[in-house]
Amino acid sequence: CDFLVHNIEDEVVSDSFVQLLKSGKVILSPTLTVMDNYYNTFRQNINYNTYNLKSSDPEAIGSIYDIKHLSNAVTPVLKQRFDQPQMKTRISRTDSIRRVNLKKLADGGVAIAAGTDAGNIGTQHASSFQNELKAMQESGLSIWQVLQSATINPAKILNKEMMSGSIIKGKIADMILLNEDPTKSLENLTAINKIFKNGNALDPGSLIPI
Repeated sequence: CDFLVHNIEDEVVSDSFVQLLKSGKVILSPTLTVMDNYYNTFRQNINYNTYNLKSSDPEAIGSIYDIKHLSNAVTPVLKQRFDQPQMKTRISRTDSIRRVNLKKLADGGVAIAAGTDAGNIGTQHASSFQNELKAMQESGLSIWQVLQSATINPAKILNKEMMSGSIIKGKIADMILLNEDPTKSLENLTAINKIFKNGNALDPGSLIPI
């Protein structure tokens, strides 16, 4: 296989597994945050910030908040199930293992491609990508590693790295111009000045909203 989606969460990966992926040039998309969003949604513990509310589909976000208003026959059952101590222990353990494995795989030379599995319960299209990048940094990846996971590495999945994924003469001019340096903080990725599509500059404010 050339591409793996979801990180290993039941055990810390072995050195031989890391070398197997590296030698086979396998790219991994860890999807660190998708499962936590299930748990937080059903525990009614999910709160979207301003960026989430501005960047994602309001109908999809509204459907998550609707859970709080379901009939009493449904809501407590979901919340009780996901509030059980064994469930909390499992969440904490698998989350920790995913993050340890991401750091080990990245340090071992395995190419990492950022992805969120958006569309799953609680994982919104668009805004969840920023949350995923932050989780990758919190796992120990450098900002450069995170930025590569969102640019050149995904291009390699489709064998398009010679056409896209980095700013080099001759490549397709699909890129964004930021007001702030993203190597200083991932928060700066949302400070978009211009969007370029096939070399054409677009004002973000002129684009059709979701």
